[in-house]
Amino acid sequence: MIAVATETVAESVESAEGSIGAVSESADTVAAAIDAAPTFDECRGTIRDFICREPAKREVYLEALRFVADRKVAPRFDVEDRMMTCAAAHAVHFAPSTMIEGLVSVGALVERLPEPEHDKDTGEDFIDSAKITYQITDEGKAAQEDLSPRRRLDALFAADPSHVGGFLKLLSLCSSGARGRDEINTLLEQECAAEPLRDHGLPGLYPSYFTDALERAGGLTWNRGWTATSEGVDFLNQMKAES
Repeated sequence: MIAVATETVAESVESAEGSIGAVSESADTVAAAIDAAPTFDECRGTIRDFICREPAKREVYLEALRFVADRKVAPRFDVEDRMMTCAAAHAVHFAPSTMIEGLVSVGALVERLPEPEHDKDTGEDFIDSAKITYQITDEGKAAQEDLSPRRRLDALFAADPSHVGGFLKLLSLCSSGARGRDEINTLLEQECAAEPLRDHGLPGLYPSYFTDALERAGGLTWNRGWTATSEGVDFLNQMKAES
């Protein structure tokens, strides 16, 4: 009787130790998962990298984030329609829905699905795509602000003060409509000629430097000619007001 009782007590102790060990392992797993989770800044950086990975899509992604941020909660088709109004959309060969899915996958947007509805004809449940909505995450909002044209233009002008005059002349020319390369080449002829020649007598600077830099900063877009974006025009007007 005593032997049996002793064995029972030993088994209980082993069982308790096993339970404690399992709880400890579970706690270690949770702690490891927390440590492995990306920080706010890491998520923000991932979103920025994703948006900038393909320059042709950059402004369309940012337009989607701005729209959702302004609306707080935005229906799917409204977001898609807004993306298609972006001046850069003509050069993007992906469906807006696919691009939105990309923003969701990197944590810039949160997708909210409606309750399933029942189709009496088929007897199956379905999700009404028109009722899908999106909200911007804190990380998505921060990345969108980091990549705003205003910040990019400020950074460009701060990084290259010697060419600010050329940038402003180009923004001014393109603010009144699409401009071709010949017009721009003529406009920037003096700025380019002022640069020291490179090896073999090659020009030290081409007009494309100015157009490319302003496009990357969100001040210009190409649509049958170089055109100043609304943000580029706002920036130009502010620079004029401050001068």
